[in-house]
Amino acid sequence: MEFAGRYWNYAELAHQVDRCAKALLALKVEPGDRVAMLTTPRPEFLFVFLATVRIGAIWTGLNPRYTMRERATILTNAAPVVLFSLAEPGNNGLLTGAAYPGLAADRIITIASAGDSSGALSYKEFTNLADQVSDAKYHAAERAVMPDDPALVVYTSGTTGTPKGAVISHQALVLGNCVRHQRWPTQVLRIVANLPVNHIGGLGDIVCFALVGAGTIHFMEGFDAAATLDTVQREKINFWLQVPTMYHKVSELPHFKAATVPELEWLIWSGGPMPPDLLRKLERLGTRVATAYGLTESSGSLTGTGALSLADIPPATAGFPHPGCEIRIADNTDRPLEHGQSGEIQARAPWIMSGYFGLPEATAAAITADGWLRTGDVGTLHADGSLHLAGRLTEMFISGGYNVYPREIEAVLEQHPAVAMAIVVAIPDPAFQETGAAYIKLLDRVSSQTRAEKSIDFATWCRQRLAGYKVPRHFLVTADLPLLPNGKVDR
Repeated sequence: MEFAGRYWNYAELAHQVDRCAKALLALKVEPGDRVAMLTTPRPEFLFVFLATVRIGAIWTGLNPRYTMRERATILTNAAPVVLFSLAEPGNNGLLTGAAYPGLAADRIITIASAGDSSGALSYKEFTNLADQVSDAKYHAAERAVMPDDPALVVYTSGTTGTPKGAVISHQALVLGNCVRHQRWPTQVLRIVANLPVNHIGGLGDIVCFALVGAGTIHFMEGFDAAATLDTVQREKINFWLQVPTMYHKVSELPHFKAATVPELEWLIWSGGPMPPDLLRKLERLGTRVATAYGLTESSGSLTGTGALSLADIPPATAGFPHPGCEIRIADNTDRPLEHGQSGEIQARAPWIMSGYFGLPEATAAAITADGWLRTGDVGTLHADGSLHLAGRLTEMFISGGYNVYPREIEAVLEQHPAVAMAIVVAIPDPAFQETGAAYIKLLDRVSSQTRAEKSIDFATWCRQRLAGYKVPRHFLVTADLPLLPNGKVDR
């Protein structure tokens, strides 16, 4: 792997993982314990992730863009025994024992820092604990891990706004990525990792995909269009996976038209539809273009295409099921429908999630008794096996590759002292494909002057409580919200 100009080979990676795993054992981390990590894509993330799963513990990630409220919600559910956190500006502050009372200071490890006055350990101090653990104890912990044991929990909000943790097993990560290599074979893989690692796209579809293929990972702590294109060219990236919004930003660079990427073998998009105009811009790169469809609960993609002819891409194509994956279209009673009929997309594969962490009822609602994952998406399966997407059963929408759940935003708006009710819906956006529009009904006590001046800053209210990608771009105050006959709001 490479980060900021430094390279590690697999032997060096293995040494770092061994040290980290032993240090976790020194902190008495047991199989099934959760290890949380607030991090960007960087080497320490990979060391800790692999070390955690090596000894049978469960890794879960936190996005530095999350507010303290969002982090605390996830940490309360996951109940980690150890927390790794970046200690750098721009990450909304280091989580400390005071911010999360469930952890003692010596169970918080700072990354990219020499230490912390609160008593948290630096990463170097943490790895020095490895000397307390024998090789015999370490290898015994390794041998006890089974393929169907949980490896990580990836949190994805539900329609109620409450985050749910999708539990992904070791074999799910490996098997799913093995079949993706069959779909998109390369020479020795070289991939850029600039998606959030708490997201299944960043952790599963990029990092684990590279590890399964013995490839090289080029870490970038965040997405920057110019730096990404420069990395693709300089490091001779041959597998490029991004969400459409990222490709859009790259295509808008002044020097994009002159860019050459002769080593690039695959350009793949996922996480949302690709606008035709953007596809035409990307066509000039002269590489194979493909798309994939999946969700957090499927631990990555379920379907994909081979090399597409850009002139012939159907606007809603999701490709064909990966080897080992079954796709069916079902009605609201889970009855399979005929080819060509529209209904819920359901999938069955050995790499879907094991369930939601600590939520058996939600798990039963998401996975049928015979193993079909209810995706909540609407589509059509054709006689040739191809899947076309039509929309979503839920109100969830995708903005810039991120899943956005209206109810979570509505709950934040409804905490505002002037708001009686809020409804958030998706509207088209040229850069992010979809973005939120909030319709707000104010409380009767709000003065007519305040209403007339439109002086309430709802955007700031949301930004203080939500990650930026969740904040609606449009806020509209309305006298009434339309209702259905049953009294529910008509979205």
